[in-house]
Amino acid sequence: MWLTGHDPVTGEKRGSQRLSADADLLLDATLNHPKSYSIAALLHPELASEFESLQNRLRDQILTTWLNELNARRGHGGLIREDITRIEVVELDHRRSRALDPHAHRHLWLNVKVLGADGKWSNVDSRVAMKLHTVINAEGDLAARTDPQWLAALARHGFMLDGDGEVAELARVVRPLSRRSAQIEANRAQLIAEWSAEHDGTSPSNRILTQIDRRAWAMSRPNKPAHLDELSWEATVRGELASLDARLAVDRAPVPLVSTPLHALDLDLLAQDAMRAAHAELRRAARERDVQASAQWITPSASPSRGGPSL
Repeated sequence: MWLTGHDPVTGEKRGSQRLSADADLLLDATLNHPKSYSIAALLHPELASEFESLQNRLRDQILTTWLNELNARRGHGGLIREDITRIEVVELDHRRSRALDPHAHRHLWLNVKVLGADGKWSNVDSRVAMKLHTVINAEGDLAARTDPQWLAALARHGFMLDGDGEVAELARVVRPLSRRSAQIEANRAQLIAEWSAEHDGTSPSNRILTQIDRRAWAMSRPNKPAHLDELSWEATVRGELASLDARLAVDRAPVPLVSTPLHALDLDLLAQDAMRAAHAELRRAARERDVQASAQWITPSASPSRGGPSL
């Protein structure tokens, strides 16, 4: 009922119901972090708590961005922009991948029905929502790599982030605990080889690669386990970690937390990198939100990621 645009309590219809067979009822944002964060959370209870708090802060930031930046449309042809005053979101919290690898992530499902400032319910402007999606992903990546509370917690346990945003001391054990990713990569390599063999050794276009990526992800996708004991799963993963590196079970000495002040950054160089990244990543004319997202992705790499820039 909520999905189809009705009040979940009263059942009252919200606005007009213009649902086509392929209409989107929800818009999804995923809080997806480097897998080494999940591994760190399994090693230390304090880091587990701090990681949960980090995800809560990122969730709240996304909800605020949605509420402030999204809009509805009014008038003939939707020419009038209408600010919104209420959104409704469902949060799904996952601790692992389908292959039971440690990979904490959350899904935020935004109902397309939003309440305008004029007191009327209608669909969110999907064009703005899709453009904003890139910025939200970039903001989440930036925040996770520069969040002072999270970085301080890692430092207290002897961890720091590397240039890729991974926990440096745990990066080497990420791949052995990435069974699902390895499966997708193997599927992709197989599909590309098969396609090339059927097309006289030529390489697939970007459009074909997109199709291959989707198929590789769907092939042999594991089902979610119906019943799983959390403590048993945690013990199993910790045992795998110990077999990979016994030193991970030993407490580490704290490391100093270093940050780079804003005045030490070359802002002109960052702006140039943002423009280049917008072009390279999106392969189309740079738009305002594309550049904004690229700047947010680039900012953490401009300084030692132990602390990130002091903005």
